[in-house]
Amino acid sequence: MAAITLTRPDGLNAIDLETADALAAAFRTVSADETLRCVILRSGEPRAFSVGADLREFAEKRATPDEARRYEARASGMFDALRACPHPVVAQIEGYCLGSGLGLALLCDLRIGTRSSRLGMGASRTAHLIPAPYLRIVLEIVGLATAMELVLEGRAYDGRESFEKGLLTRVVPASELNAEVSATVARIVEGPPRAVRWHKAALTALAAPGIRMLDEDEPFRAVGSHDYQEGIRAFLEKREPVFSGQ
Repeated sequence: MAAITLTRPDGLNAIDLETADALAAAFRTVSADETLRCVILRSGEPRAFSVGADLREFAEKRATPDEARRYEARASGMFDALRACPHPVVAQIEGYCLGSGLGLALLCDLRIGTRSSRLGMGASRTAHLIPAPYLRIVLEIVGLATAMELVLEGRAYDGRESFEKGLLTRVVPASELNAEVSATVARIVEGPPRAVRWHKAALTALAAPGIRMLDEDEPFRAVGSHDYQEGIRAFLEKREPVFSGQ
């Protein structure tokens, strides 16, 4: 297991270009580590997972149409790297999760928050037009009706409503968040790594066919793997399987 932690407490984990680059590099690093079985994306600031793009640098680095295009091309690298991660990614969401911070969370495979989490887009309050790749992320997860509500109203949902809308996978009391994330990761890590990675890739491809190609022959090749044989033997022998990733 690996953890990637957002730590910019002076701006409630607002994401500037330097942070976006660091996140992209971090996800490329964990993606290349074939020994990993799960990744946690979390905040080092309990008040916010992330409040989204750091508007403080917009006047300097995103002040013209050409600058805006260059800015978004660079910032989107963190989304591309997260989307390409083959390992399951669990978002641990405390406090505010807004704008591009919400985009990051929605690209995670599981999102666990608290009753006091606050999730939303918020761009309507700054006249900032959300680029299409960000909107596509929201649309893929919550559908058109909720995406419209998020973007047009600009309000933030609490944990309960975020769960009901599909923004959160699970909601727990704040005091139980760490334990719930740890238990979730443990369940993932106990699974057969090859099967876990393929199921993640398959579900992603089936949900958004234009994003990834699905290798439909992989389940049949996997029958010859050690973990497949171990899983069947363990079932027949009525014992817990021991998966090696082979």
